[in-house]
Parts: sequence; C-alpha cells; structure tokens
Amino acid sequence: MSARERPWGQWEWTPAEVIGDNVKNRREALGLTAAAVGEKIGELTGKAWPRQTVYQVESGNRAMVADEVVALAHVL
Repeated sequence: MSARERPWGQWEWTPAEVIGDNVKNRREALGLTAAAVGEKIGELTGKAWPRQTVYQVESGNRAMVADEVVALAHVL
C-alpha cells in the first residue's frame, strides 16, 4: 500500500490505512487467505466476513467497530 502524498509533500496515512496495511502484512505472513480470515472473524463475532470485506479493510476503505478490531487482533 502506498501512502497518499499531500500537496505540501508530506506523506500521511489514515488510521484505517495503517490498520489495513498491518492486517494484510500479518495475514500474508500467517499464510491465511482473506476467506479464512473472514471465517475466523465469524467464529468470534457471529457474523463471517466475505473475502471482499477483508480486502476493503486491507485497503483502508472500511470503517470498523471496536468489536471487529478486537476480533482481528485475536485472529491475526
């Protein structure tokens, strides 16, 4: 993932992008597919994520509630 460049030349990541980048790096390091992460999220929250949701999180394009962040921490 690349950070976005601001007009004045500073690089800045949003919190969602930082979390997403960390999720993707950890998922890949563990050898998990996005579908597997989504299933594990479902085991903890009662509602599985489709792989597209995992990809949205990884790209920083999906907001999460605290319960989802905690579930991700346990899965990864």
